Parts: sequence; C-alpha cells; structure tokens
Amino acid sequence: NQFATDKLNEPDLINETIAKLKAGAGDVVGSIVNGAANTFIQIIVMYFTLYFTMKNFRQFENGLVHQLPFKKSNSVKLGNELRNMTYSNILGQGLIAIIQGSLLGLGFLIFGIQDPIFWGVIGIFLSMVPLFGAPLIFIPAGLIELSNGNTVAGVGIIVYGYLIVTSIDNFIRMAIGRKIANTHPLITIIGVVIGIPLFGILGILYGPLMLSLFIILLNIYNSNKVEIAKLEGEEDNL
Repeated sequence: NQFATDKLNEPDLINETIAKLKAGAGDVVGSIVNGAANTFIQIIVMYFTLYFTMKNFRQFENGLVHQLPFKKSNSVKLGNELRNMTYSNILGQGLIAIIQGSLLGLGFLIFGIQDPIFWGVIGIFLSMVPLFGAPLIFIPAGLIELSNGNTVAGVGIIVYGYLIVTSIDNFIRMAIGRKIANTHPLITIIGVVIGIPLFGILGILYGPLMLSLFIILLNIYNSNKVEIAKLEGEEDNL
C-alpha cells in the first residue's frame, strides 16, 4: 500500500485489484457451473433419446423411411451409404489417428526426444486432420533438435515422420476404402474446415459426415433426374 501510494499515486490499488479479481472469479465460476449444467442436461437428453431409439429401432427406421421424400430404394441406398460413410469417417479416421499418434510417440522414444507419451497423445488428436496433423508435431520437434545440435535426432524424427507416420495414413485409408467406403481425403479436409466453426472440436467428425451426406443426396437427385428424363422420353414417343 505504501509503495502504491508513494510511487504510483494509487492508494487504493490493492483493494481495487482484489475487488476486480473477486468479480472476475465469480464470472468464471458462474460460466463454468452453467456450462457444466448445460452439458449434463445435453448428455441426459442424448442418452434418453439413444435408449428409446435403440429400444424401438425398427419402428424408428421404418418411420424415417416413410417420411423421407424418396422412394424406398433410394431411402435404403441413402441409409447404406450413410452407414458406410459413418464407419469410414468416424471409425476409420479414429483408427488412423490412434495408430499415427502411437507411432509418433514411438518415434520420439526411439530418438530420445522428451515426453514421447504426451506428444503421442497430442498426435492422436491432431491426426484427426489428415495431411496436416502429425507434421505439426514432428517437424517443429526436428527443428528444435537441430537447433540444439542433435542432428541425428532432428533429421531422424523428420524422416521417420514422413516415411512412417504420414505414409501409414495412406495404406490404412486404402484398406478402409476397400472394406467400407472410399472417402476422398479432400472431402475430409473440407469437411473439417466447415465443421469446426459450426460444431467446435466435434466438427472434425461431423463436418466430413455432413459433406459426404450432401454428396449422396446430390447423387440421388441426379439419378432421379435421369429416371424422370427417361419417363418423359417414353411419353413423348407414345
């Protein structure tokens, strides 16, 4: 108080600072409590919806097929494609991310770079973004090691990252494409860019799924146009 009064000419500086901190802490705690309450309510509603959807899934499925503005064959096609896209985008991308993050942590361990488990876990989350995720970790790590004079570790982690970590993405994605659905990486990247502003971190999963669904609907629309054109041609011939 004496220093603030004599040197800064602010005799109430400490009291005002404490009051501001109290007010700020109250706002932060309030926002945390409200956010936790909203999240809890959303989880409860989600599980109730999931329970009744799975309990009566046949009625739910038939109701969806009946309400969709497509004929039954297109509705079934939409459902199958949506299932395949879900497996490809969510389960497939999750599997790729786990493998890439694990390999990244193993590379850090092999070349003696600090905190391999921590960066492996971070790599799992960043690997959800194809082509750009893992390099955001191993390239800076390699440059830091080179700047510290660890040439072998620096060059090694960069070469290892490109030859092993990023290459495994292509092999796994091709295998998933053969088994489930061949989703182009460009769809995943654009979907992530669109989804993150809309859904936050979950946009990494929802964005590519929404974009894939949009493409499926376009294909159904085009097939319907072809069928209508054929019918109109047959009527003109009659």
